[in-house]
Amino acid sequence: MNSAPGLSFEHLPAALPQSAVVKRVVEGLWQRWTDDQLREFMADAAQRKIGIWLWKNSKDLATVEQQRAFFDRCRALGWAHRHPG
Repeated sequence: MNSAPGLSFEHLPAALPQSAVVKRVVEGLWQRWTDDQLREFMADAAQRKIGIWLWKNSKDLATVEQQRAFFDRCRALGWAHRHPG
């Protein structure tokens, strides 16, 4: 899933397949969502058996502190996969 113009949190669940075992990469779009929106999106995807990969630019993970903060947030929100790029 690309962070296409006009694609917002409200539109994203409808863009997911209704029944398929797939993995999707959610580009930087997810970074604009609230923690509650992220939990809702991830729960919806899990219910549909869709694995979500979160993309994060590696320049934003340059220090140990940045990496720790990112992965701590991922764990806190229950994300199964992270994809630094």
